[in-house]
Amino acid sequence: MHASSRKKRVLIIESGSFKTFGGAVKDSHRLYIYLKSLGRYRIDFYADFSKFGEHLPITLDEMYKIDYDLIIINSMRDVLLLKKYMQKHARTKTIYVDRGDVVYHYSTLAGSRAISRFAKIFPISAEKSDSISKSITKSTDSNAVKHARDFFSKGYGLYLFREMRKWLTCYIAINAEQELRAKKFFTKKTIVRYIPIAPHEEFTDMHIKKDFEGGLFIGRLEETQKRVSLLIRGIKEVVRMHPELKNKELLRIYGTGPDEGYYKLLVKELALEGSISFCGFALESRLLNAYNNAGFFVSSSYWEGLSRVFLEAMACGLPVLANTKNNRMIDYKKRKYLVRENQNGMVFEYGNMADFAEKFYLLYSNKKLAERLGSNAQKLISKELNIKKMLASYKALIGGLLS
Repeated sequence: MHASSRKKRVLIIESGSFKTFGGAVKDSHRLYIYLKSLGRYRIDFYADFSKFGEHLPITLDEMYKIDYDLIIINSMRDVLLLKKYMQKHARTKTIYVDRGDVVYHYSTLAGSRAISRFAKIFPISAEKSDSISKSITKSTDSNAVKHARDFFSKGYGLYLFREMRKWLTCYIAINAEQELRAKKFFTKKTIVRYIPIAPHEEFTDMHIKKDFEGGLFIGRLEETQKRVSLLIRGIKEVVRMHPELKNKELLRIYGTGPDEGYYKLLVKELALEGSISFCGFALESRLLNAYNNAGFFVSSSYWEGLSRVFLEAMACGLPVLANTKNNRMIDYKKRKYLVRENQNGMVFEYGNMADFAEKFYLLYSNKKLAERLGSNAQKLISKELNIKKMLASYKALIGGLLS
């Protein structure tokens, strides 16, 4: 076989999937299946795709011996795996999908002298990082512990990002603001492309009879990013402004995380046990029912890349109550945000509990409004942020890189 007709070798790495199973991991598997179906490439994966029926991942020893044409990584943890690989395979092209808004964090962290110095002495393994993180998160009720965890996470991320910049071929932005930042921080040798993520086909409006018209939160229970304490305090403000709602279920929280105990204690301290329900961790089928059995979706997170749960909620016909920190642009030229006030959801000023309470109550009490906004949200997902468009964009990009 001539070199020109040889199938290009592609590797997809998803080291984060050894820890969790969620939409991000499914994105990697979906891309793996799609590229395989094209018949143009010989595809390997280094990931735990066993829940999708894939049981033959490549080993690290095998990976380091193969001269891949392209490697796709989806987590900053993957950078450590490629650092060693790229020392021997410098010609291999690489793609990094920025699902965690790393370029945003780099732009804010690089100016921090303390974190920057910390990052320079950080060359440790992912396993060692996990061990340190676990020791830091043993007692999460302390603010000092939360700050230590945040400092460690930021320093580690900055170290990994600096390593990646040395050899990265292509950076994938998942929102329009990322694309703009990335073009400023990467050199000309790194290609920057904007390919937004999309909800998977399973997330649709099931038209089930709802027994809950309140707000829904799905996500990791940790304070550094998700700031669930603001949601809890916001519900307290809703009840204060509308005492007739006392002891009515207003918010369902799905997820687990290091600050779960802190959040449950806060709910108890604020006497909100009748207003807020903790529903635990849920896999896809249960999540689908949760989306379809709620009035609207709500988030208080400090930042998001392009929130997958926002997209999944919108695909199921729910309006989203986002905030001024976590609502991202999907079209920079048109200044078009994912969630638009009174079009497909509402946006409250981050940290403003009165603004949150007012808009939460409006979505809760005005069913016709919530249904109209939810219908518009679903149309946006169907038209602009669907998975077929996402996969077609990857097809064109990879075809160009390997031509």
